[in-house]
Amino acid sequence: MDGIPDLEPQGAAGVSGPCMVDPVTKCAIFGIAQVVGEIRGGSVLVHGPKGCAFPAYEATHLSRVTFNYSEMCEKTVIFGGETLLGEKLWETYHDNNAGLIGVISTCSSDIIGDDIDGVIGSAGLPVPVLKIEGAGFKRTHRQATDHAMAVLLKGLLPARDGSDGSINLLGHVGAHSRWKDDCSQLQAMLARFGRPVRTLFLDNDLSDLTAAAAADLTVLASPDIGGEAARVLKRKAKIPSIAPPPPIGLERSVDWLIAVADALGTPLARADADAVADETRRRFWGNLGRVTSQRPFDKLRTATIAIVAEPVLAEGYAHLLACELEAVPALVVLKTGTPDEESVRALADALPATSRVVVTGDNARIEAELKAAGPDVLLGNDLDFIKHRGVGKVAYVGISYPSSRRVYLNPRSYWGFDGVLNFVEDLFNAVADAHG
Repeated sequence: MDGIPDLEPQGAAGVSGPCMVDPVTKCAIFGIAQVVGEIRGGSVLVHGPKGCAFPAYEATHLSRVTFNYSEMCEKTVIFGGETLLGEKLWETYHDNNAGLIGVISTCSSDIIGDDIDGVIGSAGLPVPVLKIEGAGFKRTHRQATDHAMAVLLKGLLPARDGSDGSINLLGHVGAHSRWKDDCSQLQAMLARFGRPVRTLFLDNDLSDLTAAAAADLTVLASPDIGGEAARVLKRKAKIPSIAPPPPIGLERSVDWLIAVADALGTPLARADADAVADETRRRFWGNLGRVTSQRPFDKLRTATIAIVAEPVLAEGYAHLLACELEAVPALVVLKTGTPDEESVRALADALPATSRVVVTGDNARIEAELKAAGPDVLLGNDLDFIKHRGVGKVAYVGISYPSSRRVYLNPRSYWGFDGVLNFVEDLFNAVADAHG
């Protein structure tokens, strides 16, 4: 490993222009709005100036959330905006036919100290209304995603009253552009245990959140999203949780199944889990015979490969490439605004020793690293690809947000036993198109 540079907010050497804010460090409002948008009838009211409504608008690209904002101006910033907020609460309820309202505080309203909870209590709306802290100086959008899940569960989850034998799957909301397809794969894998599976914060009714108290286990789709929410489920409903590495690749898919089985108290022999992976391998070799050349796989083994993604995703795909495709990445960028977190360091330490590892939340630094590496293959997001493709031919596969340059009309996850075939298919075709 080439070491782990610290976050460099001043921008990277050799890159003109100011530091560019990376999607990993977007405003907290973006994450909160996506979570509320996964509850049918969910609406958010952003208590802040007009500019603070933009992250909520962006969330509508990934969810069906409706939103409003309190239009704070100079006067309300100076004297407070509680009266205005009360009016906007009823406006949001009526205009959006809301069944749940999340009132998002912002930097302005938090600094002023508006009594949002007091306004909510005095408004007397006939639907649940919950305050969710959205000040960007407190949380990134990924941290706020977890916080919003926890707030909704604190407000809506009842005390445990028996078990229905189900499993809660905590969705990794907004982790990348096809996170919902990942959850479909995880649901299918969990169904092997013969128990009902309830995916939380993915197209839920309010009743789904209350029913979650009857589960026997909570499984986090990704260990970096949902920890705070899992603790609420543990505290209020006595439900244990696990957060295994996501099933990216056959090896990790087998490990994931075994981890869930152990947590349920129904141990699964590795030989039985390996049999599922072997079936996927047979499908792979059977379909590979239909192509005229396997040169893209030969190219992968010698290509300069770069991965740019959030830490859990970057480490997962690096492991898949190195351990299952014999393609060790030359550069792995773990995109995060919190480079000193112990979990991030652990993921960096797990990467191949020959890979250059960079931990940063600065897009300018990422651009400089990609320019220096000159990859033939890039796993990242659309912004990284668009900036880099002018340097030379590059085979690109989207694994991080945003990755929506290609249309997928059917579910297209890269996770699980079926997902690894989707990933290898897209990677093979990208290499074939770019490099012949």
